Amino acid sequence: MNILETICENKRLETARQKEEMPLSYLKDFLDVTGHQTLSFKQALKNSSSGIIAEFKRRSPSIGWIHADADVKSIVTGYEQAGATAISVLTDEMFFGGTFHDFHRARKRVKTIPILRKDFMVDEYQVYQSKVLGADVILLIAACLTKDEVKRFTKIAHELGMEVLLEIHTEDELDYLQPDIDVVGINNRDLKTFVTNIQRTIDLASRIPDPYVKISESGLSNPETVIRLREAGFKGFLMGENFMKTSDPAGALREFIGELGPTPGPSPKGRGGAAYDSARTSPLPLGEGPGVGPNSPINSRNAPAGSLVFIKFSPIKKPLNPASRNRMTVSGLDSPLSEILTYGSGIRLAKSIVRCM
Repeated sequence: MNILETICENKRLETARQKEEMPLSYLKDFLDVTGHQTLSFKQALKNSSSGIIAEFKRRSPSIGWIHADADVKSIVTGYEQAGATAISVLTDEMFFGGTFHDFHRARKRVKTIPILRKDFMVDEYQVYQSKVLGADVILLIAACLTKDEVKRFTKIAHELGMEVLLEIHTEDELDYLQPDIDVVGINNRDLKTFVTNIQRTIDLASRIPDPYVKISESGLSNPETVIRLREAGFKGFLMGENFMKTSDPAGALREFIGELGPTPGPSPKGRGGAAYDSARTSPLPLGEGPGVGPNSPINSRNAPAGSLVFIKFSPIKKPLNPASRNRMTVSGLDSPLSEILTYGSGIRLAKSIVRCM
């Protein structure tokens, strides 16, 4: 198997285990625990002066660790203040070092620009999971899915108030395009070989109809390339490694945007080009209310109703074996309504509805 096939196979095993720990029928009960006004990713890109989608990314399969001890809170806040159009947060731990805990922390701090949940979607369960996490937009990778799955997952995402970024890389995957897709991303890096080719991206973009909002993903590191892609019709540019490899990712983003210069077109509304008045709105969880984490004074015994309790376990060091399941219990969750959502790669999200007496 190539690396993409390996990642997708492991993701299927992770998701199967998560579904056993918390069936979809239970997960759906937590879709609207708190209110979060969803921001439109598509509209943010259309209104943006830079189009930069800044990614929080600790590692990649191609180069290994980039920024192992990165603090998600300070980095995503810095990205927002530096003028990012949107933020991407990886939630795959096995291959990219991301966690749901990272996404939760980012969601609590980022209020004015959309957040993309970046993961390898292979099951509709993950779409509902994204809603619970508070994602504004999800990533669907054509190479990981059938056309019918893309259509079905997109329909579910829209019903839940989220948008969809469809990622393609080859001419054959142009057949995955459908009217309901919000944004089309072309990955400059072949996820099967990890070879990057910007010219291939530009050639492929010329075959995508103009009504689609297009973004370029991966392997971007200099302003000249982004300007070239702008001229080819791209509205957004997903960048992670170029910023995360520095000691000050937000500072690197600010400097990069300064070197780009403005994009001709509509003036941006709000920081990063996103505005509440142009956003699709929908109640999403986790956007408001106190967070509960390993460094928080709030714990499962005194947390307000609807809080999320995150507990860190030792990460799994190898792909999951379907014959073995982690049956660790979580101490301190004494509420009769507690449920455990297993992340499958070292993090468990405990949904604890605590009755305050």
